[in-house]
This record gives sequence, C-alpha cells and structure tokens, in this order.
Amino acid sequence: MTVADEVRAITARHGIEPSTEYPEWVGRQFQRLSGFEGDETLCVIADLKREGIIDGKQATDLTLQHVRETADDAA
Repeated sequence: MTVADEVRAITARHGIEPSTEYPEWVGRQFQRLSGFEGDETLCVIADLKREGIIDGKQATDLTLQHVRETADDAA
C-alpha cells in the first residue's frame, strides 16, 4: 500500500474532505509561483494533521515516505 492509498483510507474512515478554503488556495498559489507543486496527498496529510487525526510525527513520517515513493516514480 502506498502512502497515497493509506491517506485515502484514513480520510474515508474519518469523513475528511481535502480542504479547499481560501488559505489553502493561497498556499497552493505560492507553491506554484515558487516552482514547487505539492500534490493532493501532501495537502491531505496537512489536513489530517490540522484536524488532529494524526500527530506531527505521523505527518512527518507519511510526508517523507510519500516523497520517497514519488521520487522513485519520477526516476
């Protein structure tokens, strides 16, 4: 199971939808302008952390694992 799959399962269990509020939109625009495109999984990890569903260590672990998985795909 990939991190993306795990994150989707967690959001389904807790009924969390990816945040589309103005602060997230602004953050994504800054990312885009700076040349960094985060993906949906990274955004949802942040949402899960913000909602208190996962803690900081879990968010960091999931983020690092996801970056490693997606870097492997890009290579």
